[in-house]
Amino acid sequence: MERLGRLRSQRITGTAIVVIAAIVVGGFNLAPHGTARENKNDHAVGLLSSGANIGSTYFNANVGANSDGYGWAVTNVGLQLSNDGGSQWSVVSSPIPAALVESVVVRGSAVWVAGIENGIPVVDVSMDNGVSWLAESLPNVAEQVGSVSLVGEGNSLVGLAYDVTTSSNFSVGGWIGYSNVNGLWTNDSSPFGGTVTDVNGALWLVGGPTNSQLAVSSDQGNSWKVVAVPASISGSALTVAGGFNDGSVALVASAPSETNSDGYLITVLNSSNNGLSWNTTYTSDETGSIGIGVASPSVVAGNLVWIGGNGTPSLTTVSETGQSSSSTLGSSNSSVQNLLNVGSSKPWVETVSSSCPTTKSSCADSSQLMVLGPTASGWQPAPLSNSITTPL
Repeated sequence: MERLGRLRSQRITGTAIVVIAAIVVGGFNLAPHGTARENKNDHAVGLLSSGANIGSTYFNANVGANSDGYGWAVTNVGLQLSNDGGSQWSVVSSPIPAALVESVVVRGSAVWVAGIENGIPVVDVSMDNGVSWLAESLPNVAEQVGSVSLVGEGNSLVGLAYDVTTSSNFSVGGWIGYSNVNGLWTNDSSPFGGTVTDVNGALWLVGGPTNSQLAVSSDQGNSWKVVAVPASISGSALTVAGGFNDGSVALVASAPSETNSDGYLITVLNSSNNGLSWNTTYTSDETGSIGIGVASPSVVAGNLVWIGGNGTPSLTTVSETGQSSSSTLGSSNSSVQNLLNVGSSKPWVETVSSSCPTTKSSCADSSQLMVLGPTASGWQPAPLSNSITTPL
């Protein structure tokens, strides 16, 4: 299973920087394609924001991960990649400025980076560990694009999901499929805009104005089937958390409480037949407010569904049969922002906290990425690079 992090509301502002570092990992052969593109960032060195922290804490960053140990983070020193579950990181250059990078997929020696330039989706690829880059030739998209996300499966890239800015809450979008045979991209339709998650070879799309619509594709996005959800979660914000070891898919639904103004309802469901039927395994009334269309962060890791508290540092795990347990990660003023599966027994956890310095007139949010320590027994801050580094 793979889902790549994409936080629409978080953007790095300031002067984009990237420094050169190659990624040296085992690879697979892909035919050369695309157009040679000048790397405009080869000589740009500096901070994205003069007031930003360095190291494991960063401001307004996007993060993502693959289920095979690869992960990425756009921080105040640029785009950083890890190929070992977060133990080591390297700053990587790409023709797309770091502040515009929205999604990354790494497959062996191939690295794809996607972003948006003037409302147009762009993808660059390096087939030689970052030594040179090619601009992918994407089909034209008539609408103004507001967000993009690359999706990978196994050892290959599957395609690119995009949302349209002019639609209500990014509820209209499309799917651009990728062929690993000839390197060509195809502009395929999708029933609505949203987030695409790969689960055991099937693509699941969650979207619509309130993130309450669900669709599935069994042919890598060439066609989609809208999936009905039980009436008990109708209108809830949905997240496809991932897949269990037996091949079933986990769905997490979040909705404001109908009886408590300071509460919300979490429901976990499983399906073993691509959404033809659903089995509700867990429901819980949680404390805290949540807006319509806002989904609690969730992911499957270690054959458990992990759910982050809304506005709190709490973590809840739910087994395939509904057994649950809870824990707390981080300080009381932090909350779980994102959960990412990197193929370990526990997910990466991105937390966010707000600080209001007495000398400042406004508050600022800062994020921290927590990864598993050497013994995999607990989390520790990711040792993100804070200067030019050598290749991995």
